Amino acid sequence: MGQCDFGVDGDAATIVVTLPDGRKRPIFFENGKAVGADTSQADGDKPFRVEEEADLYLIRVGDVRF
Repeated sequence: MGQCDFGVDGDAATIVVTLPDGRKRPIFFENGKAVGADTSQADGDKPFRVEEEADLYLIRVGDVRF
């Protein structure tokens, strides 16, 4: 586990996480809930999952979790 820089991309409820290798991973939110993530063609078809554990929300895109 590690920390990544992140920022908000406009008013579209998109969080953009900068991964340690410099790639950016946009995560989309609707009504306060994570609903998807942008993956490039180079990433392949990565599954998107959201889990809640106590007060921690785990967002997974493939084998990477946020």
